[in-house]
Amino acid sequence: MAKYFWGEQTNTVHKMRVVIPSQFKSILPEESMDSKESIKTVVVTLGRNGEILVYPVKAWEKIFKRNAEKNKRFLKYHLKYVYTQELEGPGRIRISEKLQAITGVKDKVEAIIRGEGSHMSIWHPDVYAEYEKTIDNIDPNEFDDMDYWVVEDE
Repeated sequence: MAKYFWGEQTNTVHKMRVVIPSQFKSILPEESMDSKESIKTVVVTLGRNGEILVYPVKAWEKIFKRNAEKNKRFLKYHLKYVYTQELEGPGRIRISEKLQAITGVKDKVEAIIRGEGSHMSIWHPDVYAEYEKTIDNIDPNEFDDMDYWVVEDE
């Protein structure tokens, strides 16, 4: 089974919730913040490009620990918006009112849910269109051939 979040899908936000695509839901481990239950729990926060970031608990814990000492500004920013969320029903994530107001990802919006490798991002389509322009400006010729090679022991 894949252990990374790849790809992109859309789902409509309904009653402050968005359904996570099954390909992403199947990757989420059953874990919780208090380790007493075996449920699918995620950490939700605001990204730096106007998107919502969704992390498996253990991935967020690594980010938190890494930044706890060396990057307190990063933590201050994210702790303002972060919350944990158990997946509801068929894999829905509730989007807080605060994140809805900031990102525009709210009821009746056809949100873009994108795999980012270690986590997922949820975007308003207009914000994502602007973000895609920055990707379109990347020249693949700037990469070294070795960037595409699989190296053992990484």
